[in-house]
Amino acid sequence: MLLHSLETELENKISESTEAEDEESVNRAVAEFLADKSKNSQFLKNVGLGKGQATPSARNFEAQLAAEKSANAKLQLLVSKQREEIDQLSMKFQESEQARIIDKADTDKKTGAFAYTTKNLSIHDN
Repeated sequence: MLLHSLETELENKISESTEAEDEESVNRAVAEFLADKSKNSQFLKNVGLGKGQATPSARNFEAQLAAEKSANAKLQLLVSKQREEIDQLSMKFQESEQARIIDKADTDKKTGAFAYTTKNLSIHDN
């Protein structure tokens, strides 16, 4: 019987709210009903539906969460910049390595040609 009367009371509160067909007003009606019937409506306060405000610990948690999100965003930006710098340095290294290989090949050609010429000269001198 008690359950039936509670159900009827909740339905009445919801029907009053649904005249405007606003989901927020239905949520508010349910929150008010639960707050009136509950001995401890801390959950409703924490989620912003209760009559009171969130507890200091809930506010501290929200502030801490916001600070951590901000710090996380800053760290992600820093990591992104560092990745870009690493990519640029890697490209510069590859370019300088290519230039070194080409330079060495040119030097080897010149050295080989010089050695060949020197060898031919020494043969003719004898």
